[in-house]
Amino acid sequence: MPRLTPSLRVSLRALGIGFVDDLKVLGLYHTKRRRGGDRVCPGGMQVMGIVRSGALAEYVAVPAEAVRILQDGTSAEAGPRFAQISHGPICADRARKLQAGEQMLVPGAAGGVGTAAIHLEKIFGGRVIAAASTEEKRKFCARSITRNRIP
Repeated sequence: MPRLTPSLRVSLRALGIGFVDDLKVLGLYHTKRRRGGDRVCPGGMQVMGIVRSGALAEYVAVPAEAVRILQDGTSAEAGPRFAQISHGPICADRARKLQAGEQMLVPGAAGGVGTAAIHLEKIFGGRVIAAASTEEKRKFCARSITRNRIP
C-alpha cells in the first residue's frame, strides 16, 4: 500500500472550480480516490489549500504541504482566487527556462492559464504549440499567438 501524505480536514467555505471539475461531476474524468485520515487537530484557523480532486464537499482532505494560513481579515473567497492565479508564476518559471527557438506545448491553451503561457512564451522567444478541444478555441489560440507578435 502506498504511503499516505499527511493531510488536514478542512471545512469548506468557498472554492474555485474549473473545467476539469465539471468533467469530474459528470463522471468523465478519472481520478484516484484517497483513503481518509484518522487524526483531528484543533480548528479555527482560516486556511486555503490546493487539492487535485474532491473539493466539492463540506469537508476536504488537503495535503498538509498544500495548506497555507490566510491572514486575519482575508475573505474566504480570496483563497480560491489565489489558488487559481498561482498557476501563472509556475508557467512563467517554466517558460523562462526555455531558450529562444525552443518549442512549448500548451494543453488547454484557450483557458486562462494557457493564454498566459502563450504570452509568456512569446516574451521569452519560444515557439508555441497550442492544443485546444474545439475549432473555436483553436482559432482563439491562433489569434492569441499572432497578435502582438514580439520580433
